[in-house]
Amino acid sequence: MNLLRNCMIGVNAGTSGGSTEVESAVYDMSGFEGILFVAMNGILGTSDWGVWAESGTSSGLSSTSSVIAGSKVNSTAGGTSVGIVLDIYKPEHRYVKLNFDQQSTGDIGGIVAIKYGAHKAPITQSTGTGYYIVNSEMSVTASSGTA
Repeated sequence: MNLLRNCMIGVNAGTSGGSTEVESAVYDMSGFEGILFVAMNGILGTSDWGVWAESGTSSGLSSTSSVIAGSKVNSTAGGTSVGIVLDIYKPEHRYVKLNFDQQSTGDIGGIVAIKYGAHKAPITQSTGTGYYIVNSEMSVTASSGTA
């Protein structure tokens, strides 16, 4: 199985200083089984930081959203970890987003979202809001040589 043709990848840009909370784009889970978020802190050894997911029935995730139970994941204060991975499998509602929170202002490296378990393949990567994939390539039976 080829992963690139069976998932949809979204990239949410990080921030440079001054932010304590960032939200990912809202992802429509229609046609997918789950979503894997990879959140990256921009600085080693910063204070506690963590992530949690929300879901809802409308694409805006405003008053209709709710925190997904058990989705809160925290880092260790002053540690050397720069990434947290959160996998939401079969969310209760159609729309999902990730919240990234750190206790002090600083750089937030970004959030990658991978929707997987596509009901219909192959998947064409999107360049719309919340995806921002410039280009993608798949190599089959890759051999050595020039990239």
